[in-house]
Amino acid sequence: MAKIDRALTINDIANAKVERYDFTGDWLEAFGKPQRSGVWFVCGNSGHGKTSFILQLIKYLATFDTILFESYEEGKISGALQDGIKRFGLEQAQKNVRVCDDSLSDLELQKKKKKSPDVILIDSLEYSDFRNLKHVVTFTKQFKHKLFIVIGQAE
Repeated sequence: MAKIDRALTINDIANAKVERYDFTGDWLEAFGKPQRSGVWFVCGNSGHGKTSFILQLIKYLATFDTILFESYEEGKISGALQDGIKRFGLEQAQKNVRVCDDSLSDLELQKKKKKSPDVILIDSLEYSDFRNLKHVVTFTKQFKHKLFIVIGQAE
């Protein structure tokens, strides 16, 4: 028979150590101090600024962590990505950011490497090997200390 974990008390939860980002300025005002692991989902209609937001977020998160930008939708090299890098000054973050377009199995192998990135950004759900957001959540449970940011179209 499988062991059943005990239920947590409110004090257990309140006193648990949770690693958080030490956001400041506008980022703090908008998001507080978010947890450094889990799944964030960014969605919106085409042309509503998802990519602009994500590129700014990548630049900011790169001051804290290493980032793997899985550019499924645009690919590794595209005019739109080049323009965004220049527009938002991502050159400043280049030592902590890598861009690729791996398959899901390659992504899984890479996450298991000792020096794998802290943040994995998936652009976008519709162009990736993931079937849906539930599939992303199931996949990410094996990497409890990683932050996954998934971009998707609004439906």
